[in-house]
Amino acid sequence: MKQFDREIEKILDHRTMGHSRKNRRTDFLVQWKGISETEASWERYVTLWQFEKEVQAYWQSKSTMALTSAGEGGFVSPLDT
Repeated sequence: MKQFDREIEKILDHRTMGHSRKNRRTDFLVQWKGISETEASWERYVTLWQFEKEVQAYWQSKSTMALTSAGEGGFVSPLDT
């Protein structure tokens, strides 16, 4: 297992590679603390095992952004429909 001796500043993006479930993998674009965004590196999900909290926070932020953009900037109550 790969282990990193640095900390994540933030996860900038992700990409999924492979077409079948067997060959599919997810990579994350990681900005490491102390380096600029332009020097961010793509890291495989499986190698980020020690940063599970940061990966979960990234997914949480993506789902929140999807909800607000899908609703044109706001939450629509079921009572409003």
